[in-house]
Amino acid sequence: MLAILFRGCLRLIPRDISQGQETVLVSALLGMLYAPLIYLWLASLGMPPNPVYTTTLVVASALMVSSLRQAITETSPAPMPRRDRFYDRLPNVGDAHVIRLSSADHHVMVRLSDGQSLRLRMRLRDAVAEMDETRGFCVHRSHWVALRDIKGVQISGARERVVLYSGDTLPVGPKYRPNLVNAGFLPD
Repeated sequence: MLAILFRGCLRLIPRDISQGQETVLVSALLGMLYAPLIYLWLASLGMPPNPVYTTTLVVASALMVSSLRQAITETSPAPMPRRDRFYDRLPNVGDAHVIRLSSADHHVMVRLSDGQSLRLRMRLRDAVAEMDETRGFCVHRSHWVALRDIKGVQISGARERVVLYSGDTLPVGPKYRPNLVNAGFLPD
């Protein structure tokens, strides 16, 4: 019964208050709910109950528990950053990240930031779909690049090539040129 009453009272606490204010409000609520019970319990044991002492004891205990709970949650390790699903297909690559994906026959060539090149049997379209956390785009029907690894675009006559920080250069397909324009690497 008290749990239902407590949950109902918790819904009255505004959600836009700070953690400290919430702790004080919850402690006061616990004091109002449990102090009468402790008062009656002490009276049934034959001890002279003091309402001020009983309420202070309950509120102080609630503040201590809430403060400990807050301290524990603040010192817990931060969640691991999410990685693309594509990394599940790769052998242990450590902290290296995917710079680019290129199709070759029925395989995808993977170039990593640590210089490794890997070959996986899959379609480029499927590999790109699994790069769901890394910002990047296709620059050609056979090449996907991570946005953070694009150094610039090299224009030679009518040909445009994407230059990566790794030194790799990739052709730009006319269909994929708008991706580079939208990212600010090419003028309209």
